[in-house]
Amino acid sequence: MFSRLFTVIFILFFSAGIFASSAAQPEKADFFYRRGEQKMFAGDRDNALADFNRAIDENPRYAEAYNARGYVYFQMQQNDEAIADFSKAIELNPQLEEAYVNRGRVYVDTGRPQLAFPDLNKAIELNPKDGYAYMHRGRQYGYNNLLDNAFKDMEKAHKIIPDCSDLYAFRSDVYKRAGEFKNALKDAEKAMEMNPSNSWYLRMRGFVYVAMGEKDKALTDFNKAIEMNPNDVWGYGDRGWAYLDLGEYRKAVEDLTKAIEKIDNNQNLYRQRAFAYYYLGEFDNARKDVKKVQELGSNFDDAFLQKLQSAPKK
Repeated sequence: MFSRLFTVIFILFFSAGIFASSAAQPEKADFFYRRGEQKMFAGDRDNALADFNRAIDENPRYAEAYNARGYVYFQMQQNDEAIADFSKAIELNPQLEEAYVNRGRVYVDTGRPQLAFPDLNKAIELNPKDGYAYMHRGRQYGYNNLLDNAFKDMEKAHKIIPDCSDLYAFRSDVYKRAGEFKNALKDAEKAMEMNPSNSWYLRMRGFVYVAMGEKDKALTDFNKAIEMNPNDVWGYGDRGWAYLDLGEYRKAVEDLTKAIEKIDNNQNLYRQRAFAYYYLGEFDNARKDVKKVQELGSNFDDAFLQKLQSAPKK
């Protein structure tokens, strides 16, 4: 009798031990999540990623950890992995506003407005005081040349997050598209004043100079930005875009190719390189990039597609 009772008790304790070891460990998960946040904010992306992985291992239903890991992937130009993590975070917690903002931002950056708008609209629905959601939706309105809507969103963002340097850089682009170059330069330089070490703000001013026809000033800004941060592949992507606008198509292809080799599935880069190849008369290469853009869920206007279709083939 005692032997049987001991066996039953042992089995119960042993089973409980197995259950406890396989169940989520929220306290451990929180520890790794908080430490990962600290490393992420310090720019230690590899170790931040390792900590977020541990947090998710300890608690596979930790939506915030997926969201944070997705943001690190985004910073590392791994857009597919970032979107997957933001989507998982939303699946686990459909009320997690930050995940909609983050995924929407990636969609804006990669030229997918049909996906960006629903995410950013949802974020604003969940939190009408999320300045970042307005800022990124304003960017997308600007890229779609819906400038009145863009300015309205940027104004809402400015009321909520007036100390965000990115806001001035993004609003600079909207002013540039509206032809308000004085205001565009003012905002770009405001962003630079707030964060002088951010080479992207210098590139944003470079784009304003491109629009103004100030070629030398533009290239000076793009070159200096790359010198400041040679590991930022977007420096080459943006300079390639500028070379395209300035009519230096071979240099545009070279810079855009450097960016494409490092940045996942960004249709904007392929789009600009397709134009550069077209103007160089390299129509087959242009067609390959057009196909890639279409595979990524976007397209070109009919007039360009017709011109490319009628161009000579090898």
